[in-house]
Amino acid sequence: MENGFSHEVERTEESPWYRAMKVFNDIYGVGPVTSQAWYSEGLRDLQDVINAEHLQKREDQRVLMGRVFSLQLKCIEAILDDMYMISTSSQK
Repeated sequence: MENGFSHEVERTEESPWYRAMKVFNDIYGVGPVTSQAWYSEGLRDLQDVINAEHLQKREDQRVLMGRVFSLQLKCIEAILDDMYMISTSSQK
């Protein structure tokens, strides 16, 4: 570690595995076990999950889309939080 910076952490965060785990774990109802299973099956992003035929057979498409929608809501909430922080800090 150099000046509070770790090259190993940076390499991990940039790895395809870490990026996929982060995306999959942000889907409502999906945890580490499912995320790892999806990664092992070759899925790497939300589009892969949506297009996976075996998931469409196993889960109702509406449930899967609900999970994607939940992830989108989390993104919107984060953006709104950032906008609020910016607006309140500029008023000071």
